[in-house]
Amino acid sequence: MIFDIRVEPYEIKCAMEYKMNFPGKGGFPVLFIEKGSYIAGAKIETSLDFHVEDGCYNLQIGRYCALAEDILFMMDLMHDYKYVYMGEIEEFRGMPETTLELNQYRVKRKGQILIENDVWIGHGAVILGGVTIHNGGVVGAGAVVTKDVPPYAIVAGNPAKIIKYRFEEAAVKALLDIAWWNWESDVLKGRYREMRMPVSYFIERFEQEAAEKKKKVLSHENPINKNVSGSVYACIADMETEFPVFPKIIDEFCGKFQKMNGQLVIYVPGCGRKDVEKIINALQPYESIDCSVQIIDDESVQLSDIIRFCDCYITNRCADNLRAVEWAYIFHKKVLSGVDIPIWLDQDGN
Repeated sequence: MIFDIRVEPYEIKCAMEYKMNFPGKGGFPVLFIEKGSYIAGAKIETSLDFHVEDGCYNLQIGRYCALAEDILFMMDLMHDYKYVYMGEIEEFRGMPETTLELNQYRVKRKGQILIENDVWIGHGAVILGGVTIHNGGVVGAGAVVTKDVPPYAIVAGNPAKIIKYRFEEAAVKALLDIAWWNWESDVLKGRYREMRMPVSYFIERFEQEAAEKKKKVLSHENPINKNVSGSVYACIADMETEFPVFPKIIDEFCGKFQKMNGQLVIYVPGCGRKDVEKIINALQPYESIDCSVQIIDDESVQLSDIIRFCDCYITNRCADNLRAVEWAYIFHKKVLSGVDIPIWLDQDGN
């Protein structure tokens, strides 16, 4: 299916979630967009109408992004080219269900596109599923983006390649630490003059403030009780939505890591007892499996603490997801898409 989306400048005052109703399924979130961002005109092409229950879809746009007209987002449209055939064979219609082994995916279904903050996407760009455009990135007109765009990189062409960076490496690092897009509205308004000055002046003005905030984050203790030899994967329990991702993450994790060779940390921010019970209920079918899962519902623990001390963050569609991806980049952590099918494709947990 293909549908159009347009968001006017100054329309988004706070984070908004746009939903599309599917018969018998309810409203599925097709766009999460944060304040200050606009879309002059875009099309979203997706297979969501064929299998909305799979939930292989996540389009999120951060703060103060500028998206031009005729942009195309392509979500979960990959054919599994590692099968013998790639199309639809009429002779196979009505065939009985095959074994699990024959149903396994050999190529990931990539249904996630993440656009962080202060991103500019030019006219006619095509963004493929599986792509993250990091903070400050620029996508040239007509570009076909097949891979992640690093912070403050300018990409163009088909396939899109890095042409240059907006600023020198040291300036990019400083801007990521300052993260002006996370300032409160009144703070941002009060710093209008500095925002219009040369980047060197801006950095000099605010780098000390950013360093003090980062020092405070780095002073926090590790909340993760690691008890495995393998990697620690972290996710956010997104139980406030009609289509939560965390049960899928639990199912796949417990199916893959059955020899204490991986640990799943489920972060539950601002939770109540009922929220924890939902997670426990999702874990009950795996009580007899030897795998490691830790639930962190301590209100004193910050999202940055979880990301800093894990090895890999698994995304979902919650409002905190883009911030978690930001932290993952800052702390050099791997990111896996929780909506992709499967989440883990190979023996190395990729």
